[in-house]
Amino acid sequence: MECEYVFPPLFSGKAAVWLGGRGKPPRLCCDCRMPDKFDFRLSPEIQQGAGGGSSVRFAARSVASPRRQALANARPDVIILRESRRTGKKGEGMSKTQRIGEFVAIEREDRIAIVTFDRGDRINALSVQLLHELTAAARELRQDTVTSAVVLYGPKVFTAGADLADPAIRERQEASLLERREMLRAGPDMCDAWEAVDQVTVAAIEGFCIGGGVALAAACDFRIAGRGAHFRLPEIPLGMNMSWHTQPRLVNLIGPSRAKQLTIFGEKVASEQALNWGLVDDLVDDGDAFALARQWAEKAAALPPVAVRMAKRGITAAATALNAATTFMDADQFALASTSEDHREAVSAFLEKRSPRFTGR
Repeated sequence: MECEYVFPPLFSGKAAVWLGGRGKPPRLCCDCRMPDKFDFRLSPEIQQGAGGGSSVRFAARSVASPRRQALANARPDVIILRESRRTGKKGEGMSKTQRIGEFVAIEREDRIAIVTFDRGDRINALSVQLLHELTAAARELRQDTVTSAVVLYGPKVFTAGADLADPAIRERQEASLLERREMLRAGPDMCDAWEAVDQVTVAAIEGFCIGGGVALAAACDFRIAGRGAHFRLPEIPLGMNMSWHTQPRLVNLIGPSRAKQLTIFGEKVASEQALNWGLVDDLVDDGDAFALARQWAEKAAALPPVAVRMAKRGITAAATALNAATTFMDADQFALASTSEDHREAVSAFLEKRSPRFTGR
């Protein structure tokens, strides 16, 4: 078992940079320390960005704590990617599992990648940490020229959307406006990263797909749902706007009238209705969404990879040409709406189990 580390600020200024370990790098786990120094050999691409150097040594905080606390302390400067052993003969059913942070894993087999995100509970909410890890996973896949299709799923349910109990959310409420605008990029950046993946992406949806879960699923190419699944956008009834660059994606998928129904009313949309609308591409018995999504991925993986990528990119470009122009302000709108009296009233009414009284303030 080996580890590799991603250090977002280095060299490229982008969200993630691969640094391959030299020798047998130490690993971070529940019962070991993160060393004070790491010595890495750089990939050719990163060497060029670093001015031609072949290695780099840098300091990292020493951590003697359980994995959860260590990751929390290390992020966002360090996202740990743990790579498991490969199985099978070379070139024949080779499988490799890579952990990204605490909640996300990528398993590659032949030309298919399976991305699992799992908070380990019954709602699988999108914490800020999970948003960063899903973004890192998408950007890692974006550079993968081996796989041709990706299945994205939560093992128990897809997701209940943003984790409102996340301490990072409370920190955002107390931050300055400038800081809050930066913090609000986590969700849209994640969805944009998944839309930018060149491989065919298939979301396997069981249980519920709420709020940010709808945004994430809409950023994928296809959506397979169990018959008992449902979809909902609760943001408007809670006095917020629907952001994460989601509105134009929904218009592309289901048209303006149905996008308004889904967004404004905040009501549950059952999987059968979602299929009729075009929000879902196929239905299957509960518990079988992953298996069918895998079949869709296998169909894509059996096709010429370059032609598939070019077709996907061309269709996506045509469908999303005006997306940036129509969503560039949605995070600012969210920042404004979430400070309104109506938002506070909606949350209070929800917690107190009563009907809200909105005033437009």
